[in-house]
Amino acid sequence: MKVMTYFLAALLQFSATRPIKLEQSFSVQIKTAQVSVKADQRMPVSTWIRNLGSTDATIEVWSCAFPSEWIVDNASIDIEQPNCLAEDRRAIVLKPGGAYKRDVTISIHLGTANPNQKEVSFRMGFRNGVSRDEKHQPKTKPVWSNLATVKVTR
Repeated sequence: MKVMTYFLAALLQFSATRPIKLEQSFSVQIKTAQVSVKADQRMPVSTWIRNLGSTDATIEVWSCAFPSEWIVDNASIDIEQPNCLAEDRRAIVLKPGGAYKRDVTISIHLGTANPNQKEVSFRMGFRNGVSRDEKHQPKTKPVWSNLATVKVTR
């Protein structure tokens, strides 16, 4: 009984001193560098990941594969992957209200299904850390951005 009491006391002390990981609140904002673009032309999109919480929050980003942490809700848009020689994962600490800004390059492809399309609207979703399950699917759900619209010419 005495051993069990010591065990429970140690367990309580251990659990009381370990930090509790809480789900953080983030928002994502995007802004296109141009209001119009030619089809298949590359274009940078500025991204901001903002901490909406009242405490410091950490996001994990890859130095080169940052674009792979993003998805787009429009099949006409491809996120370009940069050439890179060295890859590392970095933890970025965001203060309350703080933001991490980085550009992502996209290209817009107009398909043959709608050749007269003049505008393309899209949102981008950020997946923090991009951990994957055994089927190589992202474990984290994306945080979606505002809607952006770009005029597209052929």
